[in-house]
Amino acid sequence: MEEVSLRELIEILIKRKRVIILITVVALITSSILSFFVLPPVYEATATLQVDLPAVPKTPEGNSPLEALLQSLDIASQQASLETYRYQVTNPTVLERVQKKLALDSQAYPLQALAGIIKVENPKNTNLLEIHANSSDARLARDLANTVAQEYIAFMQDLQAQRLNQVSSTIEAQQNKEEEKLNQVMEEYRQFLAQPRSVKQLNAELEAKVQLLTEFKTNLSKTQVELDGTRRALEAAETKLAGTPATLKTVKVVGDDPLLLNITESKTGRPSQEVAGLKLEDEEPNPIYLSLATQADTYRMQVAQLQEKITSLQEQIKSTEKELQVLQEELAQKQLIDDKYQAQIKNLQENFRSLMVRSEDARVAGSLDTSVQTRLIAPAVEPSSPVRPRKLLNTAVATLLGLMVGVLAAFFLEAWNAPDYRTGKITE
Repeated sequence: MEEVSLRELIEILIKRKRVIILITVVALITSSILSFFVLPPVYEATATLQVDLPAVPKTPEGNSPLEALLQSLDIASQQASLETYRYQVTNPTVLERVQKKLALDSQAYPLQALAGIIKVENPKNTNLLEIHANSSDARLARDLANTVAQEYIAFMQDLQAQRLNQVSSTIEAQQNKEEEKLNQVMEEYRQFLAQPRSVKQLNAELEAKVQLLTEFKTNLSKTQVELDGTRRALEAAETKLAGTPATLKTVKVVGDDPLLLNITESKTGRPSQEVAGLKLEDEEPNPIYLSLATQADTYRMQVAQLQEKITSLQEQIKSTEKELQVLQEELAQKQLIDDKYQAQIKNLQENFRSLMVRSEDARVAGSLDTSVQTRLIAPAVEPSSPVRPRKLLNTAVATLLGLMVGVLAAFFLEAWNAPDYRTGKITE
């Protein structure tokens, strides 16, 4: 492989210098003509907006589905970033407003053309939006930048109003639903309370039954104590009765009793002196025995009465306990239904109150601008000098490119005129 030295390259450039100069001059002249005489001047005006994003509130713990819905409506716009707002500046709605406000010809300035001549930038680490408008008319560039900024602010305010209306409508619709549910549950609860044997009546009856059962058990305890005492008294009386004779033997002297003396004289026909010393033996009931027997019979009758009373009390207690169990089961069922109604009513009332508060918040938010704050902090001014074309830069770049093309053309012509020429490794 043949090697081409640096000297040979320089000789080629010197040999073809006319071609290189010609191409460079043509590029220079063409660029100058285009930059100074053909390309129209383009002016750029810049309007600066400041966008203050509100802090996204934390969702409270234990929210109900209703609260979750309201929270999602409230923070819908707060979760957008500055990049989102940057893209919204050139949305068709804003551009249509600009087109109408500046009375721009829709054929000369269609929406796509307007979007092409308006550029929005977000400087790094700032909450600013820079709206750049380019036009061959310096005044139009200024008007475009300022009008886009103003209409964008108006557009954001309209969005906030629509969002608040949506929130208000949603709250109002939900409030009506909650009110209907509350009225329905309240009516069902009133009908439940109007039923016979309500929870209040069952509670009163239950208390009466418990009190009656307590009285029965107290009487039973007292009766058992009384029965034990009566039985002990009966045993003592029977013991005494067993040791007491039923009758008593008596000896009477006839003379001691005048009546007996007269009866004896008439019966025997003997004189009183003879019969007066006679003795009569007799048996008569023992009054102590009779008293003890009467007392024992009384005790036996009392024991029987007390036993009968205890049996009656036990049956009454058993019957009352069964009635109490049935009453408790019925009360438990109705108490469960009552608790469910009360829980539903409480939940619906809390939801209704929450909706009333949120409705008031929405009303206040409608009177105060609590949305994303967007304001024009630096209006665009009419530019005094165009930003394009950059005449000197274009001329310099064209000259450099012409020079490079000329060098390439020189090497190409040299290679074309020498068909056997082969390039190799270039060395100095």
